[in-house]
Amino acid sequence: MKDYCFTKEERENYVLKYSECTEIDGVSKLRVEYSGAKLGKKVELIQNTEDNVESLDKKMDLQMNYAIQNKQAFVINREKSLCLGTISVGGMTLCNILSHNHPHFMVAGGLVVLFGLIPAIKKYFQNNFKVEEIEKAEYLRKNRDRLENISSYSGALSGVKEGVVKLINEEKEPFKMNNIDRFKKKDLEKIVINIINEENSVCSYEKKKIM
Repeated sequence: MKDYCFTKEERENYVLKYSECTEIDGVSKLRVEYSGAKLGKKVELIQNTEDNVESLDKKMDLQMNYAIQNKQAFVINREKSLCLGTISVGGMTLCNILSHNHPHFMVAGGLVVLFGLIPAIKKYFQNNFKVEEIEKAEYLRKNRDRLENISSYSGALSGVKEGVVKLINEEKEPFKMNNIDRFKKKDLEKIVINIINEENSVCSYEKKKIM
């Protein structure tokens, strides 16, 4: 999952993902990746037990709860970045106009791009991406009952990308937070639409039988 932290302290033990790794000294291990605060991402190896997996899943669910609760903060940051970018473009345009008579304004325009426009664009895309990822998680949770019963629908994976189909067929719990980065929202939407269409077809068939 993505890093939705606001402080370095939160990042220290913020779980991004975990995976099974080869046995070490005959003991199955989990490779846990954290955001980390000081030196970037950090990795820890822990025993591969049901309790540890359950604990990690709960922690990631809580992290996503926190992200959803703070979604508006990322939306506001995105809009601030867009506003700053717009102001920077205006400043750059003004500097370009003035530079015709005053060449030193060309330098000022370059500084506006370097310290205003470029950081604003970067921040905009970072926050926009986080908002989109949160919306994907919200959609998954809203349709969790249907998705978790996907095996009950023969046509649920019709037209779905091969990589997503493989993930769903191989993973015991494909729709938990540890796997959310492996889906796009449109993948989930396609699956849900397939399920709803199948439900409607069954309902129509049952009505015809009754009639």
